[in-house]
Amino acid sequence: MNLAECVVAASLLTLSSSASMQLMGLAAAGEHRREARALALNAIDSQFRAAEAAMAALPSMPDSACDWVTIALQRRIAAQAVPEGLQRTLTRVDGDRRLLMQLEATDTGRSRRRLLDPAAQGRCGRQPDPVNQPEESDAPSSPRA
Repeated sequence: MNLAECVVAASLLTLSSSASMQLMGLAAAGEHRREARALALNAIDSQFRAAEAAMAALPSMPDSACDWVTIALQRRIAAQAVPEGLQRTLTRVDGDRRLLMQLEATDTGRSRRRLLDPAAQGRCGRQPDPVNQPEESDAPSSPRA
């Protein structure tokens, strides 16, 4: 093998190695992005499940109290911690009867929105549920005159 062939062979080896390393780097970066996106979406879904649990814990109220139920839900959700890397926005819509919850992963730019409707979950718009209502006191009533 003469010098020219050795130089060409070394050049081909260098180029192919460089290209291979670039492809492996791109594949690793893509996998890292997919993993970050999956973690962000899991965190978002976890926040939505916590919001639904907060809504389920609210007492059932008559239809006239739907605004109050929505405000109480907004306060409960706002009191929950937001994981690092997420941004939460709560907006009352439809005359304060529904709550629009938007979560955005700041690092991946992924966002999801969910409309939380207490009436659709039976928290207002029907007769109060005695299971979730505070018990009335057993104090004797005042005597009638």
